[in-house]
Amino acid sequence: MAELVFAFGLLAVLLLTWPNPPWKTMQWVGIPLMVISPIAFFPLSRTLWIAFDLAFRPSERRDEWPPRNE
Repeated sequence: MAELVFAFGLLAVLLLTWPNPPWKTMQWVGIPLMVISPIAFFPLSRTLWIAFDLAFRPSERRDEWPPRNE
């Protein structure tokens, strides 16, 4: 997600300011954005990865914790 935010932001700024893109401004804004966006998107990305994992490897009875005594 962080890489997508950076890529779409870069593309948008380049398209909107094409003849003379503000390279220094993009550099100074891009670096903090790349540091903050993984922290901001962590809950969403973790949820997506767990959903993919459960889609391909459904939970089983033996996955429960604490284990039940049978």
